[in-house]
Parts: sequence; structure tokens; C-alpha cells
Amino acid sequence: MVRVPRPVPGCDIKSLPLRPDEAYLLSRIDGVVSERELSLITGLSQAEVTTALDRLFVLGAVDFNEPTAPVSRRAHPSVAPSSGATSTRGTEGPSSRTFEGGFRAGPSSRRFEGTVDAPPASRRSFEPLADLPPPTRRSIELSAERRSGADTGVEPPPATRRAIDLTVEQPRIVDPELEEPVDLDHAKKKRVLELYDALDERNHYELLGVSIDADKKQIKSAYWVLAPEFHPDKYFRKKLGTYKQRIEAIFDRLTLAHDVLTSKQRRAEYDTYLEQTRRNRTMAALLEHDPADIPAVVAAAEDAPGNGPPTLPGRLVGTKLASTPIRRTVADAGGTSPAPATPPTPTNDPFRRYDSTRNEARRLQLDRYVLAAKVALERKDLAAAANAYRLAVALAPEDDALARKAVEIQQQAAAELAEGFLRQAEYEASQGRWSEAAMSFANVCKARGDDPRPHERVAFCTLKTGQNNRRAIDFARRAVKLSPGVGEYRLTLARAYMAAGLETSARVEMERAAELSPNDARIREAIAQLRAQMKKPDGADPEK
Repeated sequence: MVRVPRPVPGCDIKSLPLRPDEAYLLSRIDGVVSERELSLITGLSQAEVTTALDRLFVLGAVDFNEPTAPVSRRAHPSVAPSSGATSTRGTEGPSSRTFEGGFRAGPSSRRFEGTVDAPPASRRSFEPLADLPPPTRRSIELSAERRSGADTGVEPPPATRRAIDLTVEQPRIVDPELEEPVDLDHAKKKRVLELYDALDERNHYELLGVSIDADKKQIKSAYWVLAPEFHPDKYFRKKLGTYKQRIEAIFDRLTLAHDVLTSKQRRAEYDTYLEQTRRNRTMAALLEHDPADIPAVVAAAEDAPGNGPPTLPGRLVGTKLASTPIRRTVADAGGTSPAPATPPTPTNDPFRRYDSTRNEARRLQLDRYVLAAKVALERKDLAAAANAYRLAVALAPEDDALARKAVEIQQQAAAELAEGFLRQAEYEASQGRWSEAAMSFANVCKARGDDPRPHERVAFCTLKTGQNNRRAIDFARRAVKLSPGVGEYRLTLARAYMAAGLETSARVEMERAAELSPNDARIREAIAQLRAQMKKPDGADPEK
């Protein structure tokens, strides 16, 4: 039998103890949709819908229409063929879709006027709600625990055949890239996508799957294992779609990694670049004024092997403040020795004892930070020293000499970091990695705001990427503003205007560049190329 639930008029739903799935199911009940259709609409299994409807019925939220037997597509048993008719196919006898009483004139052809005898009440047919005992809190809790699978001591009812047969499969999330119709199996698609997405995150060693101290033979072996898998000739005459560009990019990157790491000179340059990148990342993290960096500087003063001077960590580590006693004084690191602490005078005032203990702890922390900064300076670790001085100034803001020293070291550290980013950017630009080079040159600009060269390089590398012309114009304008008499900067600004479609502005900058550098053959050739690109068949100017 098919039950059709319907909401009970006047029922205060907000006062009922409904679970989220029951409230969602109740929102889909309109007195027309059957129990089985509710399972298909909501995505719940038939057993879950049945359990929820039973509880909603007990709570008085829903009622059920008279149960009806499902209508078969075959002839109804109550309609018998006329005597003498052996078949209704191709004759004027009653059709298998007709019913006694004929169809009712209405919008749906499935409705009919003939009545069907209601079957006997099933176990799921209920009497009016008034004849049933009201639900108790214990019955509601048992129902919730039974649904969650908890052991309630009450044996749950066995699963019905209908609940097993009509379980609705949950919809799965489809990745459009994996579903692209190409001549690759699912595993191959997934491998190509994962490796392609990781190209910008992995260095040459990680891409080939070798250690940083691998020899030339190991590098070649790793390459010849991976290269045939992504060689374009392997996919000749195959339908690849968007996977074609991904596979070619992977193969090109594998080949580049092999060529760099098997060349002694190029590998040395690449290793220097990796080390510089690591140092830049560490220094940038230490110079960030983030409270999360405080444990790193505190740990620097405590990282002392034996009785030697404390050392600063090369990376951020967390440790508790003042977890070990100070083994050296500030005087040991080259500073002035503070006056020995005078033991506090015994007193019975608890507030004085508290203030004395707190001031002593503050002084010990200040000494530790100053000591860590001086040891870092001895090791030429300007970033760690600047961070330690910053923490010391926070503990002693009234010390002007300490504040001036902190500002001085901070400026030196920023200059060193800018130089490191400059070396990183130049290597990236030499390898044609324009997007990464533009970001590194932009980091140089943060510390060298009055240097026009890195600003021009940001604009140049950004134009090479073919993206964000607005950013290229801004940095090129800044370079021209800082050095208006340099023709190269004018030429870069003209290129940026040209890429943005501002040809009139581009012509003005080209003329100024030609005036500033009349004897520079490279600039004259670049200007000629730009003018050739500007020529239009109709001679129209986009800005006019």
C-alpha cells in the first residue's frame, strides 16, 4: 500500500521536537506526494522516510490519506473483456488502459471516476491521534538513539524488503576535468592532473623524485622512468582535449629538470637559488610583526649547547618562555653588564612581594632578548636580531638607546632581505619564470621604494606573463616618476600602454624614450617594432 502523508492544519510546528531530517521531510509534504516519492525527492532511504513519517504522525504533524493500491499499467482486474472477445489488440474491445466508468475530464489522463475498493487496513494504518497515548521524552530519546545506532537495550525492528530494495544512492560529486571525454583512462587522467597542478610547487629534485645529493646517474635513471610516460609521441593521434597542453607542460618541465641537474654549472646555480629562496622565506617570516614569531626568538636564547653562547634557530620553533636558566649575561655577549640584582627585602606585604617578583621576571626576559639579539649579530643573522630587539623594545619602551638600535638593525635586515629577493628574481627571470620573477621583484620594491629598477622589472615581467596590464602600468609609472630621464623605463611604460590598448599614450612615451636615448640601437629597434604593431589598416586610434 502507498501512503500519502498530508500536513495537519493548525499544527504548531515550531513547538515540536523535530530533528533536522524530519523538518526537511515535513517541508516536502503537500498531501499529494507519496511516501515512496518523498524518498526520491529528499534523497533519504525508504526506511528513513518511513521512520520519520511515523514519528511525525505520533507528534501530530502529519496525517495520512486513505491508502490506495498502486495503479497497474495492465487492465484492472475488475474490468473483464466482453464475452466472445479473445483479444483486445487491434479490435474494438476495451483497451488495457481503460477503466470502468471512463476517464474524468481533467488535466491528467491518469485520474478516473471509477472507484477502487480500499484494501484492508495494514499495520501502518493508524487510528485517530486522540486514541493514541501522547509521546513521552523517553520514547523520543529512544527513537533518536536507535536512529544514531546507539545501544539502547531495545532491539530495533528488522529492515523491510521495501527499505532494502528502494535505497536511494547519494549523488556523487563529479569533477568536470575527470569527466572530459578523451582517450585516457580515469587513473591516467588523475595522475596528469595531480602532477600538472604540482608543477609550480615542486623543485627539480622533487619533480624527478630524487634526493638533493643524487648523482648524475640517479638523475638520468629517474628521468627515463618518467619521461616516456609523458612524451607527446606516445599520444600521437589520440583525442586528448585539454590534457594535451598539460602533458606537454609536464614533459617540458621534466626535461628542464634533467638538463639543469645533469649540468654541473647549471646545477650549482640552481642549488644556490634554492638556498637563497629558503633564506628569503625564513627572513621574511622573522621580520613579520606577528605574535606567533615570539617563541622563535625566545627559543634562540635557550638553544645553547653546554656552556656555549645561545644560538638562534634557523626556522620558527615554539617553546615556552624562560624554560631554562640564563647561563650567560649580557656582558658575555659584548654588552654592558647590568647591576647585580639586589635580593628583595623580606616583607610581609604580599602585594610588594608580587610586584618585586614580576619586575624581576620582566628584567630577566629583557636580558634574554638583548643577549639573543647580540648573539644573532655575531652570527650575522640580521633577521633574528631585529626580531629579538623588537621584543626587547616591547618590554622596555622607555629605553631610547634600545629603540634606536632596534630601528637600525631592522633597516639592515630589510636591506639584506631585499638583496636576497633581487638575486632570486634575477635567476627566475633568466629561466623565463616571469610570474615568479614579478613577485620577487615586487618584494624588492617593498624595501627599496625609491629604487626605480625593481619597479621597472616588475612591469617588464608582468607584461611577459600577458596578464594584469594595469599592474604593469602602475609599476612602470613609478619607475618613470623616480627616474624620468631614463629611456628604458619610458620604453617599458610604452609597452604597458600598448598592451592595455592605450596607443596614444604609448606613442608619447616612445617619442620621449627616443629623445632620451638617441644613440641606443636597442631602444631604437624596440620602438620600431612597437610602431609596426600599431599600424592599423584604417589608421584608427583606439583612444579617439
